[in-house]
Amino acid sequence: MIHKPPGPHLNTCNKWITIYTTQFAVLTPFENFLFALKAKESKRQYPNRLDKFLTFMELQGTIEEKCAELYEFSKNNLEILQSYIVRFINLQKERIENIKIQNKNSKQKRYL
Repeated sequence: MIHKPPGPHLNTCNKWITIYTTQFAVLTPFENFLFALKAKESKRQYPNRLDKFLTFMELQGTIEEKCAELYEFSKNNLEILQSYIVRFINLQKERIENIKIQNKNSKQKRYL
């Protein structure tokens, strides 16, 4: 339920929105991220995964502070942000491949 601000009600929607938004804080980038997650398991895992990416970008602070910094960075640096994302994904793929190779080697040693 939306609570209208106290005082006289304005006839125009735009004036009401202006008054309403000044009384209530806008969601932070991290709150928007959490709001977008629907599944219980996603809500459990994704904040940790996001934090790993933010750490990869060498952002400092709490996850909320890192998200705010990423948001500000993304406003003027979309191409650089895209490069960070691609590099992070490639790093994760390499890590998984290395784990598979290690598992394969350890299985081969057991059979010898």
